[in-house]
Amino acid sequence: MIYSNLIMNAVLATMAGKKTFEDIAIIKEFPRERRDNPLGGVVISLGAESISVKKLSDKNGIEAAASPMTVKVKLTVCVPKSYGGNHCYDVLDRIIEALGELITTYNVASIESGELKYSSTLRALVLPVTVTIDAGNVYEA
Repeated sequence: MIYSNLIMNAVLATMAGKKTFEDIAIIKEFPRERRDNPLGGVVISLGAESISVKKLSDKNGIEAAASPMTVKVKLTVCVPKSYGGNHCYDVLDRIIEALGELITTYNVASIESGELKYSSTLRALVLPVTVTIDAGNVYEA
């Protein structure tokens, strides 16, 4: 069986294990520990945007023979305002490069960024990134 949490942990481990992210705090979306506000440096938070298991056709429901799962992993890049917007895109490039390893292990369908915005709550620039992974039949052994 394919587990959605394993896929999200693979994304986290792939990024956390890279020297290119030594200067970035990579955390799960709702960490137990308190984070600095305003941010002292770049933070990437990771969570699930959505997880879906679909029936293969209109003729059947979700079943063990053919139930593909899609996991949309949400990465939120948070950069102190003083670093500037270009720094967000530099971090995005590093994410895209690092996740190249997962393309051979999982079927990464897309990596997309959203609109760069300023968050007055975080007092930081925020760039949402979605990594869509077509994980295959969820019930495969």
